[in-house]
Amino acid sequence: MKYLFAIAMLALAIGCGTTSDVVESASSGANTTLLPAGNWTLTFDDEFNGSSLDTTAWTADSGYTCDDAQTCLASRWPENVTESGGYLHLVTKQEERMAGRPYTTGGIRSVFTQEYGYVEARIRYANASAVNNAVWLFTPGQISHRFEIDINEGRFTSLISTTFHDWTGGKDKAESHTEFASQDLAAGFHVYAVQWDASEIVWYYDGTQVWRIQNTTARAPVQLILSTMVMSAAGPITAALNGSSMDVDYIRAYDKQ
Repeated sequence: MKYLFAIAMLALAIGCGTTSDVVESASSGANTTLLPAGNWTLTFDDEFNGSSLDTTAWTADSGYTCDDAQTCLASRWPENVTESGGYLHLVTKQEERMAGRPYTTGGIRSVFTQEYGYVEARIRYANASAVNNAVWLFTPGQISHRFEIDINEGRFTSLISTTFHDWTGGKDKAESHTEFASQDLAAGFHVYAVQWDASEIVWYYDGTQVWRIQNTTARAPVQLILSTMVMSAAGPITAALNGSSMDVDYIRAYDKQ
């Protein structure tokens, strides 16, 4: 059954965007940054070394869920966001706090915003299927040209999914690219990053470029978001979901001088 499921997901990924060969990369160390060449200045940094979330830097989602209850099976709450041992934990729990959503998860959004630059996060996927492990950039507030840069949405323990969403005119025009890693991304930490300027958007995995596109509309400040969601499209629902967590070692933003 696992092999049939993997084949089905490969077909889905190919149908939704471009797909690359298996990625061969090793995880970087906790204190290592994988900046591209250039003169960079650190503008935001959370190493998650405290005992609780820094609420002066982040807002935790409270009661958020997706519109489609058939796809999104969880709601997000501050209680699912913890910090300990030098890591942020976005914990999945089997509990129904919102009708039709039998699970809860966590998500945080930065107070900090930035237009252009480089953002990287060192993340370990939740050790369970059906979790969307996400780090992304989004335009806050109401602007006429909203967009979203998904640095990674890991929906399987070997899948790296990068997407650009452009909602100019109120309609989602998305481009996506998928990588399949040779290792279990829930077994260790890996660095997911994006470099973004007025002309292009470039995605990286453990310091290796995996995709780039021209930038024609993404020209506004964005906030940093880390989140999880239980999704039927992300794999079989199993008992392993309860208590699993996406763990984040750090997230950093830089501006190019």
